[in-house]
Amino acid sequence: MNIGIVGMSAKTSCLELRERWTKAAQYVFSKEQPLLSVLLTTCHRTEIYFAHPDLHWIRKRICALFSACLADTFEPHLYWHFNQDCFVHLARVASGLDSIVLLETEIQGQIKKAYSVAAQTALLPSAIHFLFQKAFKIAKEIRRSVPPLEGKPSLEETLLSLFTFFFHPIDNLSILFVGNSLVNRKILSYFYPKRRGRLALCSRSGFSDSLFKSLSHVEFFPWEKRKEWKQFDVVISATDYSGFVICAEEMSGEEMQNLLLIDLSVPRTIDPSLKTNPDILLLNMQEIEKLIETKRIAFLKYLEHFEKKIRQLVQRQIEIYTDKRITPCGIY
Repeated sequence: MNIGIVGMSAKTSCLELRERWTKAAQYVFSKEQPLLSVLLTTCHRTEIYFAHPDLHWIRKRICALFSACLADTFEPHLYWHFNQDCFVHLARVASGLDSIVLLETEIQGQIKKAYSVAAQTALLPSAIHFLFQKAFKIAKEIRRSVPPLEGKPSLEETLLSLFTFFFHPIDNLSILFVGNSLVNRKILSYFYPKRRGRLALCSRSGFSDSLFKSLSHVEFFPWEKRKEWKQFDVVISATDYSGFVICAEEMSGEEMQNLLLIDLSVPRTIDPSLKTNPDILLLNMQEIEKLIETKRIAFLKYLEHFEKKIRQLVQRQIEIYTDKRITPCGIY
């Protein structure tokens, strides 16, 4: 199929390197379309998908582009997959089998958005259309066949356990969500029925989203009031804002008690130097992932079965791709 992927994830690199590589990937992708087809960026991974007759050449080309952007050695932290292995990888990711929160559903929406944006801005190769459309189909079949996993670890449940440990009791806990992102939406929807304190959303895009219209008790916190974030017990930042939404300078000279900051953004949007403040507990995505991983072991027994099934489904789709003539517009 002459398709490939290069990526970096929380499994292959530290958060600091992943942040730098993500910024470089966004720059390289913007300069090299349509040579590079789809850019997928989540809090856990950044991946670039491509199709080219000479995969060896394009791998060298991509490495050269990143070497020009990054001074340190990044290649040992990358993963590359080509042809069938690329197909299997995307199907695993879309199915939620490569997620820290096993079988989580947000990733499929993120992949669909990345593919849709790419298809609107460039003429994608037919192999890329086939890859993504069939990966979605396989992911749907895998999710449909997954048995109920009682006690399945989730980001929301992990955060609730963290809040209960850090604040006792949590009856009047006040939480500020920074960013109208898919991650924040799910966390907010989880906490909304359990609300005992103040829930607020701070977003540059306003409060017009249909999801939040149904949450009548959620307060809209204007972006311009960001220096007043200290009035909350917990701040959860999951936004694509290109800077720090909370800076160390804003916290200096004031007394605070038990302020918990959760930075789920990659690159980070809360100043890491706040970790030195004794009144603040700041946790980033990498640290939250470690908490979730401790609950994940019980579900690994399911992976082998679904890994085998994905490979079978991918092999069948590749046979279809080989046997049939693929139309240039990518409709199958």
